[in-house]
Amino acid sequence: MAKNCFAKMESIVVNTFKEVIKNVGVTEGKIALAGPRNVVVTSTWSQRNIDRKSTMQNKFVQLVELDCQEVTSLHASENSSELMTSYSPSFKLKCVLRDVPPTGTKAVKKQHLEIWQNHSMKHLFDLTSLDLHGDVYTDSEFGCMEWSPCEKKLLYTAEKKKPKAEPFLPSPSKPSEDISYGSEYVMVEEWGETLVGKSSPLLVVCNTLKNELSVVSPDSSELSLGQGVWAPDGSIVCVGWETLPRRLGKVFCTNRSSWLVHISSEGKATNLTKDNVAILSPKFSKDGSKLIWLERESGGAHHAATRLMKMDWSTKEVSVVVDIVDKCSTTLNGEKFFGIFSTNLGNCWTDDNKTVIINSVQRASIRMYAIDVDTKDILDITGCSANEESFSCGVLDVRQDLILAWKSSLLCTPSLLIGRLSKTTPIEWTVLIESQLTVKDFMVDVMRLESNILTEKEKDFSAIYFGPKSDVKNVPLIVFPHGGPHSSSTNSYSMLAAYFGRLGFAVLFINYRGSIGAGEASVKSLLGNVGTMDVSDCHQSTLKALENHSSVLSKDKCILFGGSHGGFLVLHLSGQYPTLFTSTVALNPVVDLTAFGSSDIPDWAMVESGFEYSPTAELDGKAFDEMKKMSPISHINNVIAPTLLLIGKFDLRVPPSQGINYYFALKARGKKTKVLAYEDNHGLPKTPHEVDFAINTVLWYLDCIEHSIPTQ
Repeated sequence: MAKNCFAKMESIVVNTFKEVIKNVGVTEGKIALAGPRNVVVTSTWSQRNIDRKSTMQNKFVQLVELDCQEVTSLHASENSSELMTSYSPSFKLKCVLRDVPPTGTKAVKKQHLEIWQNHSMKHLFDLTSLDLHGDVYTDSEFGCMEWSPCEKKLLYTAEKKKPKAEPFLPSPSKPSEDISYGSEYVMVEEWGETLVGKSSPLLVVCNTLKNELSVVSPDSSELSLGQGVWAPDGSIVCVGWETLPRRLGKVFCTNRSSWLVHISSEGKATNLTKDNVAILSPKFSKDGSKLIWLERESGGAHHAATRLMKMDWSTKEVSVVVDIVDKCSTTLNGEKFFGIFSTNLGNCWTDDNKTVIINSVQRASIRMYAIDVDTKDILDITGCSANEESFSCGVLDVRQDLILAWKSSLLCTPSLLIGRLSKTTPIEWTVLIESQLTVKDFMVDVMRLESNILTEKEKDFSAIYFGPKSDVKNVPLIVFPHGGPHSSSTNSYSMLAAYFGRLGFAVLFINYRGSIGAGEASVKSLLGNVGTMDVSDCHQSTLKALENHSSVLSKDKCILFGGSHGGFLVLHLSGQYPTLFTSTVALNPVVDLTAFGSSDIPDWAMVESGFEYSPTAELDGKAFDEMKKMSPISHINNVIAPTLLLIGKFDLRVPPSQGINYYFALKARGKKTKVLAYEDNHGLPKTPHEVDFAINTVLWYLDCIEHSIPTQ
């Protein structure tokens, strides 16, 4: 391609990304009653800001008249300094956890806990100056911010205070018991990827009446505590995670051994659940009579289906509300149901104290359900057939019988909806924020596929084709398998898909066997078969997409993009089918399963390869040979396609050495390759890095294939 022509293309690529990155996504929402028929809806929207090199959080307030479906919208305001907010049950009080930037050269960033009533601040706790604990946890893994039923106390998760570390020399003139001498370089175990600095979470109670903070100190100090909720009597229920023999990475891993723990007001801790399970998201009903949570067996696949459990709080009797679905079952209204694949129940209870509203991945979409925890009936309230999958939707908040939800697809940015639950008729939704078209003249085709390998027991999988309608030709196809592997691609808004689409690329998202949302049997079928089953599904999906859309796609312009296990797959595809794929971009890819010991989840490689993980066992010769054969590195001699590697220097999940060693191996073989290395973690989430790798990815493709970018 001529230099001046490529420069023009580069300008179009850059400007296209500048437009797409402006799209916003809803991160949370809250319903507040403003009268018998009126509600106030507050929603928070994230937006990447190139000039600030960060992601902004914008708060939007709307007044909704439910009878006439009239919506009055106020102007949005930025609230990026608000790390967490929580409303008391009556909505009379609001708690805000705020980041306060340093104001002087020697000042440090602070965290403030603010208690608001009406239009004024009632209390302010300078948590940094009080020095009772470390930073407050704002993540969804451990974090919580819960008002007590009496609205006098607040419960949150924070890092345990550690003694200040000082060197042995020079010797202090007055030794202090609050200082740990000679411990500067002691390694502190943490909870892995994206949880850097988080080692020993504990629960803290803020008493707003007495204006004081106190650390919850149960008699089970070997557990890390989080996700706390208030019991009706003012005691606490939380999740306690096992920390011995080591902390294994927790993000994207629902398989970590844990217990549901009750902590009495005297500090006595009692495990409410059995051993060898993993617990997620305990939630009390509005009247405090029932406690629900999600549960699965510990160990095994890093993510899998969960049971919805219920405890009668007065009798402590436990029952299964929704069990794990092996393949497929049916809801009360006749829709297919593949089980619950959620990690957080959110504010899910309606005021009847027996119905919960949840969402879950189901094959190629996200769907919403109303579940009666007494009758165990499951009602699909998505609003379209489970076979259609024309969009995805999820619940943001529940108040009385009102549901605040988002809705989106690959074709549309997220919209915001509110509606009243009905168990006999479809919900009548009021649209609060309209969606916007992502790409003109594009279509979505959800492909139902069956493995063509006859000997395999589990055969069903799916793929989502996102591409131009049939009035264009010679379109490149980006084959984009998801990471995990126990994750999914859904027909919901994707910034990268919109970006690729506007530049005239079709995209194929593949939910190979092992993806979530298709039953537990599908998840388990991949264990021991990575590198073959998932690769075969990706190859078969690619050929089927080329066949189904032959009038649009060019079979000579199949290119690859994937991250993590998706990177593992695109490197496999490049090595196993070198004449089919012409360019590869891999983001923090898994390259060699035998070299995964320094990951924050060393168990992952063993389990996915079909072996038992033990923290005391060494990799034997048989396991080493099998895992090496399953790895993309075993096919490197066949690679033809130019390969761009996107590497996070601070990645704890997939060691950066994996991608860098692959680069050197390609380079030694005379192959075209390049590394972009970022000071970032596994997902490369920092805005400047996202901008850079997205633009460089397309430029890499354009250097490998002939492609004319359409005008939008």
